[in-house]
Amino acid sequence: MARLDSVLGRTSLAGGNNATMTPSPQSAPSARQEFTSGLGDVTRGRVSLLMLDSLILLLVVFYIWTHRAQGGG
Repeated sequence: MARLDSVLGRTSLAGGNNATMTPSPQSAPSARQEFTSGLGDVTRGRVSLLMLDSLILLLVVFYIWTHRAQGGG
């Protein structure tokens, strides 16, 4: 097994060695970065929850705008 581990380039935990993995530090994306990333997903045919929320918000704003333009507000 040790030979297979060395061929694959991984460390074996069977020998009692403790290996710890720490996640790489990543900063949280800003709302603008997330939106532009989501917009790119939509253009490639993928729809994210952020894009669905944005579409619903756009439709609500459009409804309010047209309702007031017709004198109903």
